[in-house]
Formats: sequence, C-alpha cells, structure tokens
Amino acid sequence: MSSKEDVRWIVTATVCLCLAFGTFIFVCWLIGLFDFTGSEARAKVVASVLALIGAFITSMVTFIGLLIKRSIDDRNLALKEQAERRLQIESERNYDLGDEAEKRLRMETVIRAVDLFSTEAGIETPKSQKAGALFALANLEQLDFALALLEQLWPNGEIDTTSATWLIDQGLNSERELTQRTAAHILNFNAHRLTTASGGVEFPSSLLEAWNPSLEFNAKALVLMAMTTALLSKPLVDWRKTAYHQIVVFLERIRVTDPDGRINAAAAVCLDALIPAYPEGYRIFLPDGYLSIDKIKTDIAASDAINSVFDSIRDLASRLSSWREEPSPPKAGDDEDIESGKTAN
Repeated sequence: MSSKEDVRWIVTATVCLCLAFGTFIFVCWLIGLFDFTGSEARAKVVASVLALIGAFITSMVTFIGLLIKRSIDDRNLALKEQAERRLQIESERNYDLGDEAEKRLRMETVIRAVDLFSTEAGIETPKSQKAGALFALANLEQLDFALALLEQLWPNGEIDTTSATWLIDQGLNSERELTQRTAAHILNFNAHRLTTASGGVEFPSSLLEAWNPSLEFNAKALVLMAMTTALLSKPLVDWRKTAYHQIVVFLERIRVTDPDGRINAAAAVCLDALIPAYPEGYRIFLPDGYLSIDKIKTDIAASDAINSVFDSIRDLASRLSSWREEPSPPKAGDDEDIESGKTAN
C-alpha cells in the first residue's frame, strides 16, 4: 500500500469515527441524557454518560494512533524493501561488471598467450614457450582451444611430449565427453611419440596411477589403443623391462576395473598377446604387492574375451603377438619395481 493510500485510509477512518461520535452525542442529547435536574439519580446518569463519552474518545484516539503507527511501520517496511532491492540491483550490476571485466581480462590473456606462438620477426618460438602458452590457455578455461592447437603442433614436433601428455591429461579429466574424445584421439594419433630414447614411455600421469572407468567409451578405446600402439612403435629389444611391466600393469588395471565388458575384453586380448613373453611363475612387484602373470593367464583363459572385441582390437592383438616374438623378452629373476626401476626383494 502506498503512502497516499495510507493517508487517505486514515483520514477516512478518522472522519467516520468522528461522525459516529457526533451521532452518539446527538442521540444522547435528543433523549435528554445531558439534562441535569439537580437530583442525585440524574447526576449519576449524566456522570455515566460523560464517562462513556470519555472512554469512547480514549478508544477513538487509541484507534487513530494505531492506524498512524501501522501506516508508519508500513512506510518504513516499504523503504527498507526499496533499499534492499536497490542494493540487490546494484550488487547484480557490480557482479555483471566484474564478470565482464574478468572475461575481458581472460580474453586479453588468451590473445597474449596465442602471441607466444610466434614473434614479430616471424621466427619460430622455442618449444618451452609454446608449452607455456598451452598451459596458460588450459588454466584460462580454454582447454578445447589448447587441444586444437596441440593437435596441430605435436605432429610437427613443435611441442615436447611431456607437455603434450600433461595437456591431454587435463582433457581426459574433463567433464565434457567431447573434450575427452578429442584428447584421446590426439594421444592415439601421436602414440609413436610417447616412447623415450631410454626405452620408457610417457603417458598421462593420472592414467598410470589409476584407470578412470568414467571415461567416455570411445575415449577409453583410443587410450588403450594409444598405449599398445606406442609399444609397437619400437622393437621389443629397445624397451626397458620396467616399461614393459608398466604397460602390462596398465592393461591389467583396465581389465579388472572397467565396468564396460567391451573395454576390459579389449584389455584382456592385448594382455593375452603380451604375457606369453613371461616365463611360468613370473611376478611383477608393485609398491603395494605384486601381480601374478599366471593368475592373469588363468583369468583370461576362463573368459571369452576374444569373441567380445571389435575387429580393430583383434588386429592390434595379432600385431602384438607377432611383435612379441622378437628376441630378449623379460627374463625370470629380473623382477623390477615398476615405480623405481629397482630390483624387488
């Protein structure tokens, strides 16, 4: 209710009360309640009428006071609500301005990051500078853009493998399935770049620590193919035993933990092609125990994995079998700790 309506309502109520009071006085006068004859009885009647009039006046004043107080309270409440609404609008406006400023600053930073890929003279920038630019883009919530640039840079050798796998790791841990697929595709396409000169493998660290069963299906398949394709990219004799063990452990984690039967079947088929390189009774020692090669063989033999995989994985497993038959597989008695590369006791 507006202040003008409050005033109009109070005035109307006051006039009505005054009219009612005047009517009451007039009726009392007409019936002679104010006539004083000097008798004691008449004096009591006049006194009672005057007391009643006084009580009516008191009640009327109290009622009008309450009306005025309510009007004041309503007015104060309306002013308070207006002030709160004004503060809220101002807060939202400041938030929008801050958000716009943050977006503008982020965009300017993105542009500067992109500038790091080239110089004014057109000279190619160092790999470390390009890696820093990709790192900046990823941390500025421009992960898809960074992956798109990586897809162009990595095949041309313009970015180092360590930086590339770090960025792919961010993509695989994204909540967006499209980003996961893109990262896995780039990883698989550049699988031959994952090997190191010392016979090791560079892979997204989060996947080596623990398999992520929540990955999108195609991303899972591409990651699995990337690891096995990396293995095929150089002869078996050029691989360190610890790296070979690491890949077997990676595939076994997929086989055991992934809820999708097609994925763990694919891991089982690839394992079946690799574990014959180990002699009977061989164990791979891990920080929290060991992995029994014989148990893996028994589990795979009891499954129907070979009939559950798609043709591309079956062909990949066949290539792994042929590749594994090269000389110098891991030998019994050379057990090594996967993490440290030291001989396990």
